[in-house]
Amino acid sequence: MTLYAELLSKGASDQRRLVHVERDQTRAILTLCDPEQLNPLSAGLMVQLQAHVMDLTADTSLDLQ
Repeated sequence: MTLYAELLSKGASDQRRLVHVERDQTRAILTLCDPEQLNPLSAGLMVQLQAHVMDLTADTSLDLQ
């Protein structure tokens, strides 16, 4: 297994909610939610962040300007 694949697997298995999405009509706010660790860009946080960004960019109701 490559290092990248290992990091993806580790990140995907992290069950903590590390990214919070708040939607308000045509806008969305992403908040990093790991304050005890000072929100490091860990594998888990990055996997969740990427998934939320992909969902938001596919949402046609959002104003992406």
